[in-house]
Amino acid sequence: MRYLRVVISDAAIDKIFAGATLSSDEATAIAQLGDLAAGVDLDHDDDEDTAYDTLKEHACALANLDPATVPAVSPLPIDAEERDAWLTKLCAKLTSDRARTLAYTVSYLIVVADLELAPSESELLADLADALGFDDDRVRDLGSDIVDVITP
Repeated sequence: MRYLRVVISDAAIDKIFAGATLSSDEATAIAQLGDLAAGVDLDHDDDEDTAYDTLKEHACALANLDPATVPAVSPLPIDAEERDAWLTKLCAKLTSDRARTLAYTVSYLIVVADLELAPSESELLADLADALGFDDDRVRDLGSDIVDVITP
């Protein structure tokens, strides 16, 4: 039985997406990165799925994009080489710093939604940060900012 969950409030979501605009390519890439984050550990988790669905809807809304039109990441990559190919492809679609920041934030929140961090999830976040061009200081700052936003 679980007693703890990461709950992403509506107010936190509003802060995360405040002032953002996304192209449909950026929203699709963010949603697909979220899909990758939810499935990278190959373990189905309701908390991660709920976080993914909620954050995907918000990202797609910024681009007036129907979330149902976003293709799933399929098949899910099972090794680092396949994962890196997906990251390279998707991150290339993120043309603004705001879109890159949202991509990392969404992926981070999905990965931590179940309060368990599998090695494959840690690797995904590190590889995503590299693909986005984020240095260690930027990743640390983003992690702190994310915690500040979701902590009541």
